[in-house]
Amino acid sequence: MTQRYRVNPLLSCSWQRDNPTGKLTFVALDPLSKLNCAIASSDFWLLELLNNAYHQSWTLQDTITLAEDRYKIEETQAKNALTRIWPVAFIEQSSFSADLEKAMPLWASRGAKLALEYFANSLRQKTAVSQSNVSNPNAGEVIPGAVPLPQPEPLPAKLLHEIFKARRTCRDFLGHQLKLEHLSFILAHALCAPCKNSAYSANAASLPEELVCHLFAMRVTGLDPGIYAYRPITHELGLVRALSSQALEQEMTELLIGQTYVVGSAAGILISGNLDRLIQNDGRQSTYRKWLVRVGSLAQRFILLGHAKDITSFLSAAINTQATRRITNGAVGGTVKPAHMVVFGGRED
Repeated sequence: MTQRYRVNPLLSCSWQRDNPTGKLTFVALDPLSKLNCAIASSDFWLLELLNNAYHQSWTLQDTITLAEDRYKIEETQAKNALTRIWPVAFIEQSSFSADLEKAMPLWASRGAKLALEYFANSLRQKTAVSQSNVSNPNAGEVIPGAVPLPQPEPLPAKLLHEIFKARRTCRDFLGHQLKLEHLSFILAHALCAPCKNSAYSANAASLPEELVCHLFAMRVTGLDPGIYAYRPITHELGLVRALSSQALEQEMTELLIGQTYVVGSAAGILISGNLDRLIQNDGRQSTYRKWLVRVGSLAQRFILLGHAKDITSFLSAAINTQATRRITNGAVGGTVKPAHMVVFGGRED
């Protein structure tokens, strides 16, 4: 019987260099085997192929044929590229689940969870503390025309690695609605809002004062289309700018430098940072770098919480700062810099 393979669910990709002055190289890495493979810019089609091939099993020849048919790659180039990356990017189907299970204690022992650390915090809910114990400089501020969000549902009884296996980027949204209850669930648990059922605890990473979050609502049940500011301390939204769904899609496409994937999506969460407050709180040179790591982890937490409710998403850090300032009526701009946009699809039900 021909051995079949699955895309390695632990595969990670990043830009690396051998020394501080060396040339940047895009590298695919398997964190279990430590195998890695450099990917030339001419072979970036591999990334889309791997993403689309995730939920099926393959042989090497299958993927070569896929590269030829779908991506119009010449056979020799496809064979060379796929043969080179195969030991890193694919694992035997028979060991697929076992290898994923091995990874969980590996991440835990290293304390390098990054994208998973915030969601893992949520799964280990501690005793909730009262709102009066929360220290937040925005606690007393009132949002004009505030829209209170529903109380969030508790975290579902799903294993983290099952959610992680199901996670994938979506770039083909179908115009479905997103329930306000699901949006409330994602915001409350991701940002540890101190309300009933949320992941807030004395040890959880509640929203730092320099973090700014805006909701772009196109198709959310019970919520008029527009851009809203989110305040976790009161778990409510304040309208920044009213727009139709179609107009907001156009604005988001410009904000994301022409990425048309937002068309048909239900909502987007823009994560920004107030750099003045960030530096005031910690003036060390490493502060901004550490904040970027933290906000990147937060973006992944949004995505994982969405997948816990079977909600598709995609993440982008390609953001036009000037367009963001205009689109948000100046709410993001100046010393408030955008970092990530997480876009969510709706659900057919």
